[in-house]
Amino acid sequence: MPTTPNDASRQSRDRAPFTVALLSFLVYIHSLRNGFVNYDDIDERILKNPFINTPWDWSFIPQAFSQATAGYYDPVYVLSYVLDYKLWGMNPAGFHFGNLLLHTLNSLLVFHLVRTMTKRPNLAWVTGILFAVHPVHVESVAWATSRKDTLSLFLALLSMLVYWVGAGKGVRKYAVCAAGSIALLMLGMMTKPTVAVVPGMILFAELLLGPRPFSWRRMVGFQSLAWGAVLVFVAATYSMTVGIAVKETIHFTPLQHIGLFFDLYAYFIKIILFPVNLCALYLIEVKDRFDPLTLVLFIPGLLFLVGWMLVEIKRCVVDADRARRYGPEVWGAVVFFAGLLPYTNIMPRTIYLADRYLYLPSIGFCLIAASILLRIPVVRLRLAGIIMVVVLYGALTVGRVPVWQNSVILWSDVTKKRIWTQTANMFSWRGPMVSRDSGERRFWNTNRWACLRNRIPGCGWTWRKLTSP
Repeated sequence: MPTTPNDASRQSRDRAPFTVALLSFLVYIHSLRNGFVNYDDIDERILKNPFINTPWDWSFIPQAFSQATAGYYDPVYVLSYVLDYKLWGMNPAGFHFGNLLLHTLNSLLVFHLVRTMTKRPNLAWVTGILFAVHPVHVESVAWATSRKDTLSLFLALLSMLVYWVGAGKGVRKYAVCAAGSIALLMLGMMTKPTVAVVPGMILFAELLLGPRPFSWRRMVGFQSLAWGAVLVFVAATYSMTVGIAVKETIHFTPLQHIGLFFDLYAYFIKIILFPVNLCALYLIEVKDRFDPLTLVLFIPGLLFLVGWMLVEIKRCVVDADRARRYGPEVWGAVVFFAGLLPYTNIMPRTIYLADRYLYLPSIGFCLIAASILLRIPVVRLRLAGIIMVVVLYGALTVGRVPVWQNSVILWSDVTKKRIWTQTANMFSWRGPMVSRDSGERRFWNTNRWACLRNRIPGCGWTWRKLTSP
């Protein structure tokens, strides 16, 4: 029986999620050979996890939800390793398989979420593939301790999908879906609190991509409940994180705060656009003045992008046709910039710049990139562009995964690629790090572990100045 165009289209739709999952699995399959590294794997998160050797009598579960572990309140994350231990023992491959499985599921959820919201299967397919293979995700997937990112995003995506199922439906179904969405959001925050931005992502998704006419009463009611739950969670758990997760002893002047805020966005944009020279440890110099390029180029450019987003949001809200055409790109921009907001210096923390911080925001970037690729008018060029980007990203990812194989390889890579981020050198990449001062190199090699644990005054993740002894 001959195949009709509708049959071919249906077969293509059926194969799309399979290709997303397959690519996600293939580029990370060799992460199963990675072991544990002495970068948080060896502390209370995994090897010294207080719940791993606890008998399976369920009594440890209330205990996990009533205390912080390693200075963070993340009971769902900590307990996920207990499940790994029960399944695989202390075999590192089992822990890495959990991350690989979660990343594959997240890639599928990204595909399904975009397809559900936009009703554009091709856009969803390309977005899912780009998310699956983007090299900036290597730290989140190939590092055992970074389960926080994969698991919290899994719960966050489920929260958005569950809400979207009830959008535009009857009162009872909507209420059930909204409650389920908030419950999943709370579980996500018990894994990594930075997914607190999800209610905002849902709000802008409704405004840009949701069914018309808008149900303002429902939107206001859900947002009030969701943000209320977020505030209660933060108030209840903040005291558990002060001192380790939240560094109240770190103080910046107002000018340093503003400069660091824009510097962080500059580097996040640079990393997502050009995912080369990725590193497990980035060093940032906080300066007391703005570089002329920052004042003239980057700050006006970032403010222009934010202004464009606000204008386009307003236009899409009042014009349904424009929302159908440009809504996905605008929502992608909102996801990227809002998703990075918790990782700026709005709260004093130990680490301000890391590849893993882009795991959730990269959904927005992948959506925008997919939209641009699909707007190429010539079909062959469009297909060639998609293949070229996927192959390039995939190759970079495959090559980056073995860096996390063991501690020796990891810290050798950090030493070679150490990036000294300076405002004066904001728009250029430093290649493999070659210190101009041999004393500085000796200081770094000799005091690496003390620096990583922030035990030397003036030496930490965010350094004002590095001096040789």
